[in-house]
Amino acid sequence: RRARVRLVLVGRSAPDAAARERIAALAAAGIEVMTAAVDVTDEPAMRRLRDAVRARFGAVHGVIHAAGVAGGGVLARHAATEAAAVLAPKVAGTRVLDRVLGVEPLDFFVLMSSLTARLGEFGQADYAAANAFLDAYAQMRHGEGSPMVAMGWDAWREAGMAARMEVGPALAAW
Repeated sequence: RRARVRLVLVGRSAPDAAARERIAALAAAGIEVMTAAVDVTDEPAMRRLRDAVRARFGAVHGVIHAAGVAGGGVLARHAATEAAAVLAPKVAGTRVLDRVLGVEPLDFFVLMSSLTARLGEFGQADYAAANAFLDAYAQMRHGEGSPMVAMGWDAWREAGMAARMEVGPALAAW
């Protein structure tokens, strides 16, 4: 409330009913929320969204890039299109965001990575590679003076990809 936050939530599809309830709660707390259904890998669409955000809110001050597609399965049995679908939101999406917003004087640019990038996990080679890209890209851009960082998260039982997937007993107990 004190910061008078303006939030832009972007996803490949429109928010579902549960997300709309959370968005309404944010609005009730005084946060101005704009939603958009845009694929982060679509650079012309992301440029249009940036322009719409600027028109409504003014300058963009920060980015949290949390897009991702869960991998899965033995890499030797993956079709190239399956691996490409896992890599696209993190690799191409990060590069698109950096090109589209690189001219903005951002306060922060956070990439949501995964511990899988460093620890690996059976059947997650494409997902580990996508997140390793985020870690390396953020390190490179930070070294160039960008406020970009990558945060390596573990699986969350309550939210995110792991919450939407069937998980083993070890994670379920966690």
